[in-house]
Amino acid sequence: MSKLAQLPLRSFVALPCGGVGVDSDTTWNEQHTSSAARMAVGCVIDLAFKAASGEIRNGFAVVRPPGHHAETSQAMGFCFFNSIAVAAKQLQLNFHLEKILIVDWDVHHGNGTQQMFYDDPRILYLSIHRHDDGNFFPGTGGPT
Repeated sequence: MSKLAQLPLRSFVALPCGGVGVDSDTTWNEQHTSSAARMAVGCVIDLAFKAASGEIRNGFAVVRPPGHHAETSQAMGFCFFNSIAVAAKQLQLNFHLEKILIVDWDVHHGNGTQQMFYDDPRILYLSIHRHDDGNFFPGTGGPT
């Protein structure tokens, strides 16, 4: 029996293209998605640790799948795990950082990252994105 067949059907949706996804636009590939998503998170954590320890001066992680749309209990927008959120929490735990700044420069608002840290005064999330009065995915991140 495939891993996909073992999961509750409510976790997946049928896509118009005939595929399977976790929401209306996030596809799932049984063979590669899980390992690719975990590898992306691991790469971001590794980069963050190297920067925090001084091993490198700066870095830029180009990973797929991305992570900033993944919310605490919902994959969405092609994001399964919120890589930067996991890395930030790991930095807090392992390096005891008092303040962390996350700058998200993407055409889409990182709704998941904002949701995770909205009430955490130790992590400031700054998103530079297109909004179009809420008519652009994910429809969040309006000016305040």
